[in-house]
Amino acid sequence: MPNKFGDDLSSFRQTIKKVKENRKPLKAIEMGVAGMSLRGVAPVLMEGEYIGSVEFITSFDAVVENAKKRLRSKCHVSHRQKTLKSQRRS
Repeated sequence: MPNKFGDDLSSFRQTIKKVKENRKPLKAIEMGVAGMSLRGVAPVLMEGEYIGSVEFITSFDAVVENAKKRLRSKCHVSHRQKTLKSQRRS
């Protein structure tokens, strides 16, 4: 059992909001406090009722580094600054 649980992150995490609303798993690249992350979020239901979510998170940098090693080539990721700024306000 994790030592820390029960945090309500839905006020600033769009993926959690969408999973709570749709009750379907979701994968996304999302900006967070630590930068860009790849997230997989799935609803946790009990007797058909949404009781929370579980997620997998890895830094986008780790994904890029892994791709470089596996492909044995350079990898570059571009993003629109405007998009990142709007996600930070959400």
